[in-house]
Amino acid sequence: MGQLLKDVLEQLTARGVGARRIDVRFISRYAPPIEKQISLSRPSRDPVNLFNLLRCALETVKAGEGFSAIRLSVPLFDRLADEQIHLMGGEQQAAQKELSQLIERLRVRLGEGTVLQPRLVESYLPEKAFELKEADQAAEDKERSALSTPGQSGAAKRKIRKKSESARRPGSDVSYAKNPRPLHLLQTPIEVRVMVSPSDDREGRPISFMHEGVVHPVAHAVGPERIAGRWWAGHNKTRDYFDTQDSQGRRFWIFRVVQTGRWYVQGF
Repeated sequence: MGQLLKDVLEQLTARGVGARRIDVRFISRYAPPIEKQISLSRPSRDPVNLFNLLRCALETVKAGEGFSAIRLSVPLFDRLADEQIHLMGGEQQAAQKELSQLIERLRVRLGEGTVLQPRLVESYLPEKAFELKEADQAAEDKERSALSTPGQSGAAKRKIRKKSESARRPGSDVSYAKNPRPLHLLQTPIEVRVMVSPSDDREGRPISFMHEGVVHPVAHAVGPERIAGRWWAGHNKTRDYFDTQDSQGRRFWIFRVVQTGRWYVQGF
């Protein structure tokens, strides 16, 4: 396997590319061939990392009679430029590379679609404000490299840099909500029974609620934080959220649907 990898890396180096996917085929005389697929987070020609990934793939292969041949192919590859990590950002780049290699090893051992990464998406609804995708650092690397792409005009660079900075700057139009969110967020809110304080407009503050058969007296409540739903999804979507704490110090994120008066718990 080491010799096969060496031959493949020589071809990749001659082309100036790095492997993004490696297919391994274990051929046996007395059994059907076993195929393994190794996906990489970024183009790579690192012989140590690739050999370790091949070893991880071999760990999951079971064959009583052994193998008569191994076929190694690289059906997917990308351009790979020489990295100069000693100039700037060396530690960050090395850490990012180590994280990518860890993700790749986990993928090989656990299978495709098992190592996922949450990514923020634009939505006011908390349960719709993220999505799970394959853990991949390539997109972030492309965004960083766009700031230093040769031949790019100064105006374009300033525009990209300004957009990147505005996304991180608190108070900007594209910044995310400042209000804290619970660590454990339910994908589907659970309806609960709530007692509220007397109010002229029938929109009082919660003073107790019942969750899973247990009554929780509310010691503190911060809110309401009003979040309007998506108009194209229909009416009855406006929510008033409260960050509540019961007498035992446990915190619950509950909300009331303004149009129906029903209460739900969505996070802890």
